[in-house]
Amino acid sequence: MLKHVLLFSFLFLSLSFVNAQTYVNVIFVDNTETTYMVNKDGKLYFSDSEVFIESSTGDIVALAFDEIRKMNFEDATAGIDSQELSNSCILFPNPASDNIVIHKDANDGDLFEIMFFSLDGRLVLSGYYHYDETIDISSLKKGFYILKANDFTLKLNKM
Repeated sequence: MLKHVLLFSFLFLSLSFVNAQTYVNVIFVDNTETTYMVNKDGKLYFSDSEVFIESSTGDIVALAFDEIRKMNFEDATAGIDSQELSNSCILFPNPASDNIVIHKDANDGDLFEIMFFSLDGRLVLSGYYHYDETIDISSLKKGFYILKANDFTLKLNKM
């Protein structure tokens, strides 16, 4: 299970030194949304099929990967403005076998960097793309991947 903790360690690295809370906003495949608060002592754990969110009080929530469409991490000290909330990012199709597209509501036409991480935390693919551009993923093995695209974190099920 330790190797799965490394998966999101890069996401929390900058937040781990802050004596504040981090919010984990989970958007499910049915488009419902739940936000979990994790303070500096909280943790994330991963199995082959679930993510476990542990708060500082010791409460643990188990979420199945196949129920999650997207997870966002927000440092409570940074604040959230309403413009940022309306700027969502969608990955489709998902699951996918050969190609994906990442759509951003406020598409400014700029290039963005996308990094594909395997569940053991290894960077397996990266590149620069425009939003709404077709991205070839045929070289990836079947399985789950975490995608980091600028400020967005997305989950991909590669078939």
